[in-house]
Amino acid sequence: MKAISTLIQISFGVSLMYVMGATLFLGLHSQLPIETYVMPQILKRFSFIEPSKLPIACVAFFGFLTYVVMGVAAVVAQTVSQKGYNASSPRIGRQNVRGFALRFLSAHENSLEAFPVFAAAVAFAYITNVSPEIQQTYAVYFVLVRVLYNWAYILGIGPLRSLCYLQGMFACYVLFANAVNPDFNLGYQVRMVTGILAIANLSVSTFNGA
Repeated sequence: MKAISTLIQISFGVSLMYVMGATLFLGLHSQLPIETYVMPQILKRFSFIEPSKLPIACVAFFGFLTYVVMGVAAVVAQTVSQKGYNASSPRIGRQNVRGFALRFLSAHENSLEAFPVFAAAVAFAYITNVSPEIQQTYAVYFVLVRVLYNWAYILGIGPLRSLCYLQGMFACYVLFANAVNPDFNLGYQVRMVTGILAIANLSVSTFNGA
């Protein structure tokens, strides 16, 4: 019974983290003119790319960053940390990697996990004819926060890393949500999930007190 209660509390804690991230995401976009001013100014920097192809270019860039740049850099970091590299069994000894090298490897592995989610979000948004402005805005936004995420992870800046991770995931969430429902309202979704989690928290508290 105690194990079940602990599992519920952990699940609630993780879910709450995502809701807080969603709330912050909503706050940033409601209090700051991100969609109406900030991102359009940034998008102007990419005028050399055809607007309709910009989301695809973002996927290609993030894939190159993840699989080539971060991949090579992770191997170099691991080699320096271990004072050598075993090409036959490269994963052997990784458990002994520490510090800067470990953060580099972890950032690379997290990017490997994030890439298919981002690629799928862009693909679904493109196939379902989501507004080009939304596609461009959130594809570029994802790439920007993920680049910042990598630096924050490598330098050991935990709070910024977590913030960038959540911002990137919710950018994908917005693309998916708009692909399913063109009238998607992020504010309504956050309030609904917050209410569900509040009820779940009350249930857990009641269960622990029983």
